[in-house]
Amino acid sequence: DDPGRWGKGIPQGPSRTDSSRLTEATISLRLLSAGSIRRGVTSVIELFERSGETRVDADFTSAPKVQARILEGELADVVIASTKGLNALEKESRILSKGRTVVGRTGMAVAMRKGATIPDLSSTEAFRRAMLEVDLLAYNQGSSGIHAAVVLDQLGLREPLDSKIRVVQNGAEMFELITSLPGRVVGLANITN
Repeated sequence: DDPGRWGKGIPQGPSRTDSSRLTEATISLRLLSAGSIRRGVTSVIELFERSGETRVDADFTSAPKVQARILEGELADVVIASTKGLNALEKESRILSKGRTVVGRTGMAVAMRKGATIPDLSSTEAFRRAMLEVDLLAYNQGSSGIHAAVVLDQLGLREPLDSKIRVVQNGAEMFELITSLPGRVVGLANITN
C-alpha cells in the first residue's frame, strides 16, 4: 500500500443529497475530504460549481478522521482519503470499488522556519543525521504524521528522538511550533500534488 496515494471513493448506500437545498437547476453534493489537499480540492470545487448545476458541500478533516466518520455511519456522496483509508472503507463495504479514482499524490517534506540553515537531505543517511541534530521534531495526527512515524521507526530514529518528538493536532499547530520556538525545530508534513 502506498500511503502517499490519494483517491476518491463513491460511498455505498443512499445518497446524501438534501432535497431542501435543491433548486430547480441545482443539485447538492456532500464531499468529505482529507484536509491536506484542501487547496487543490477547493479549486476544483470552484470550477465545478461554475456550471451552476451542482453545489458542493465540502467538509475537510484529517484522513484518519475521514475514515472514522464514514465507518461510524456518516454519509457523503464523495470521499477523498488515502489509499489505505479507502481500502479499509471498501473492505467494510462503505464505498464502491468501481467508483475509486486516484486524484493526486503526496510526498513527505521537511519544514523549518524561514532563514533556518537547510540541512543536507540528499540521501537517507543524510536525512537521518539531520533529524538527529534537531531540537524538536513535530508532525501531526493525520495521515502525514502516521507516515512520518513509520519513517522514523524504519530509520531507527524513534528511540533516539523520543524526547524531541511532538505530535500535534494538525498542520497549523505544527507550523506554529516551527515558527515560535527557538532552536532547530522542524516538522514532517505532506506535500500534495
